[in-house]
Amino acid sequence: MDLLEFYDSSEGSEASGESKDNVASSGSDDDDDDDSLKLVNVINSSAAARSASSNDKLFVRSVPHVRGNWAGHVFIDLKVYQSNADLQEAVTVSIRELANRLMVATRQRKQSAGDGPSSSSSSSVSTTTGGTSTLQLLQPQTIVRHEDLHVSLSRPFFLQLASLESFVRDLQSELTHRPFALTVRFKKHKILVNDERTRTFWCWHVDTTPPLLHLIESIDHIMSEYRQPTYYDPPSFHVSVASVAGNMAMEGYGMKDSATENDSDDDDDDDCVTTILVRAISCTFGTTKEFSIPLRND
Repeated sequence: MDLLEFYDSSEGSEASGESKDNVASSGSDDDDDDDSLKLVNVINSSAAARSASSNDKLFVRSVPHVRGNWAGHVFIDLKVYQSNADLQEAVTVSIRELANRLMVATRQRKQSAGDGPSSSSSSSVSTTTGGTSTLQLLQPQTIVRHEDLHVSLSRPFFLQLASLESFVRDLQSELTHRPFALTVRFKKHKILVNDERTRTFWCWHVDTTPPLLHLIESIDHIMSEYRQPTYYDPPSFHVSVASVAGNMAMEGYGMKDSATENDSDDDDDDDCVTTILVRAISCTFGTTKEFSIPLRND
């Protein structure tokens, strides 16, 4: 096929300025004396990528750097739909729900700890599951809003520069699929934690369908040929809307790792579900090499 598009540019698509907002709690007036728990900071992922704070950083290297290695990712790119007003409103509503959950959980932990750890005892703060300290849990959280919405079709993988184009050619030859419908449920959330247990992701549920599973089988076949990790088993398709530093999927924090949480019983309402026609699969290496593989339209 001759429809493969290749982009190699050093210019990023990040916004030039940092966006930072506050999401107000829906708590009662009784909480007015506790300003630190009334607000949760929200920053965009482009700002987090440039942040000097390890707590705010969205991408932290978890594997040793190997000269010549390029970090790869195969996914369904949803940015063409992100200008949709309904989608933007759904993102805002989802982040507000996450902010409220974090504030309620932090308030409950503060109450259970009394006034929280004193400065004199900070050196002996206990550590909870996933390496998150009690002191950290009592502090206001920063939510990173993900600007480039997508559905991942691969785990993180690494290839040498000389293998990039052959990998994409093989992937293109394997993807003989036709366009298919992708169903995203805005009010059906998933809580996912990365393998290193250093970041928690707030995600929309994506329906697992035969076309998606067939797509994963094809991509996994190429991954195996290049001795790269295959997709998660069982698969858990999702759109990551936002994330917070640390492992929030711990006992007593109101979130469970990889659990689907129904926020309402009307998940099938038209206002809570969107269907997107997938016409292409994206593959990127680093931040400068982008490939788009159109699905068959015959």
